[in-house]
Amino acid sequence: MIITRDKLAEIDGIHVEYSGRLGFDPEEMQSWCENWLYEQRSVEVDDGELTQLMTDCEMTRDQACLQLVCDAAYAAWLTARDSEPTGADAVAVSPIIL
Repeated sequence: MIITRDKLAEIDGIHVEYSGRLGFDPEEMQSWCENWLYEQRSVEVDDGELTQLMTDCEMTRDQACLQLVCDAAYAAWLTARDSEPTGADAVAVSPIIL
């Protein structure tokens, strides 16, 4: 499924939660992810992941789409790094919606 720019515009920012010690600055990561989102014309999300998120977390389709877009931004940030930083698996991102 393609999430269009109109839908992406509903995201005002990305909320970051983490536990433990991180090998990176979470505020820098948050800023990078937000900038990545704002630069995208659209983001493709997996239909299976969308359905699973809707079922497992009892989210609406819109909520699940926005969550997956934030997950995609975090995945892009991880991919842009040379190696996975310490604590990356202890991070959760979620959309801040207008």
